[in-house]
Amino acid sequence: SFFWSEETGRIDLTPDWDGGSLGRAMNNTDVIVGQLKGPWPDYTKFAFLWKRGRWTKLADLVAPGSGWTFADAFDINDAGQIVGQGNRGGFLLIPGEPYYEIVRLRDRLGYEVTPYAINNSGAIAGTASVNTRKVAFLWSDNTFHRIGTLGGDEGHALDVNESLQVVG
Repeated sequence: SFFWSEETGRIDLTPDWDGGSLGRAMNNTDVIVGQLKGPWPDYTKFAFLWKRGRWTKLADLVAPGSGWTFADAFDINDAGQIVGQGNRGGFLLIPGEPYYEIVRLRDRLGYEVTPYAINNSGAIAGTASVNTRKVAFLWSDNTFHRIGTLGGDEGHALDVNESLQVVG
């Protein structure tokens, strides 16, 4: 993956090992989140944050002993809140000192979810497993909105804007 601006040109975000990187989202302060693939032989995948030329594993942002491993980060808003997927399901990371707070979204929403997007107000869009079906959802102001499907087997909400309009 890469970062590009007129000021910096292209910056290669490929790690120094034989793995790879996938930048998924960037906020308005040029902080990037996504997924890194570790080196051979296991190619373990883990979520990252890239800021001003420095890689940070999301696991290093939370308190030691949390029990979480973070496989992928899908989005970040301007407040630095990050959504993604880990070993315990969908998560929301909220910046704090000295560590980020981890919110297991299943505990908040009541469903197993994959959160794909977060807007600057903290509204989250993604896919929820509801009664053995995958449906698009929006979570805003502590309210779960089941968007559903277009009649097929699955529905996925992939982004949400500041007007709470969702696309999927």
